[in-house]
Amino acid sequence: MHQLIWNKQTAVFRWIHRLLKELGTDILCLRFGSVNVIVVACPEIALEVARKNDAVFVSRPTTFASETFSFGYMGSILTPAGEQWKKMRRVISTEILSPALLNQLHHLREEEIDHMVMCIYNTCNSNNTIVNVRHVVQHLCCNMIRKLMFSKRYFSERSAALSADGLAGPDEEEHVAALFTLLSHVYSFSISDYFPSLVGLNLDGHEKVAKRVMRTLNRLHDPIIEERMQESSILQKGDQRRGIRDFLDVLVSLEDVKGQPLLSFQEIRATTAEIMFATIDNPSNVVEWALAEMINKPEVMKKAIDELDKVVADTTIASYTVTKGSHVLISRIGLGRNTEHREKGLSRHITWYVYYYDTIRTTITGIYLDEASKRGQNQP
Repeated sequence: MHQLIWNKQTAVFRWIHRLLKELGTDILCLRFGSVNVIVVACPEIALEVARKNDAVFVSRPTTFASETFSFGYMGSILTPAGEQWKKMRRVISTEILSPALLNQLHHLREEEIDHMVMCIYNTCNSNNTIVNVRHVVQHLCCNMIRKLMFSKRYFSERSAALSADGLAGPDEEEHVAALFTLLSHVYSFSISDYFPSLVGLNLDGHEKVAKRVMRTLNRLHDPIIEERMQESSILQKGDQRRGIRDFLDVLVSLEDVKGQPLLSFQEIRATTAEIMFATIDNPSNVVEWALAEMINKPEVMKKAIDELDKVVADTTIASYTVTKGSHVLISRIGLGRNTEHREKGLSRHITWYVYYYDTIRTTITGIYLDEASKRGQNQP
């Protein structure tokens, strides 16, 4: 333990892995204060922990950061196993992650994907042609879950007006930074977690960081949650119901057997924060990693581009890109009055085709130009 305290420049996990290598073992027991810490670096042993003894190790350790980020263990992800954990887990699995609700809110995810593509397109067409992939995918993930949770991309009109790239304003930048800071500190090593008497001294700076993160999340989340709870209370008093717009509507509308709100303000705050930080890092990290790997392997990048072309089904006409779903009209009047080709005469059987360009090109109508001329010269 004293080595970790004095050697702050070395990350704890690096020190542990170096110790495993020096001792030549796949399982190690360390004594941190009054707590035994078991380190496993073998797939077979890890299966024993995660599968065979899942019921034994299902609970999470209690730390200063996890208690702070979960509003006193009122959520499901960071809460130790128990009645509160079972209650909130049931809410998440049956209400929030239900297939029916996810299908109902599918259009919100589509909107954010389309918005991201447009932002990238605008960036590429501007003077600055460099796209910061990490910035884009992190804000895409956070914008998407913010839209699913609150039905909004921006926290305020002021923040939306100050957005330089269309992805995030000042509040959204601060929100994303706070969430990723939370993820990097939630179970990082802190000496006060193993010596509880040191809580409050902020010896390694983690307590100060955790409190700063929560101030940011509370400042941005609480006004929306409070407003929505007031709306739900007014509707319940008038025996009225409103359609579900987002995850927050689900949380505030749940009732117990007595017709009272099932979740308290603290439980809704905890669940909102947990859904936020649980959904932003893995997708953004995977996209960034995948693009980096494809850049290093051009043949894989080409294969991915070819597959996208088949799905999107774009093509080119006269050097112009024609997207899937476009209607192509070949005008008989425009062709007939084209002065560059008029000398070739109208005796040629020029056919008017209307195409609907999808994955299969289909001819809808075909009539000879000279026959059409007889039917009426003034037709458009």
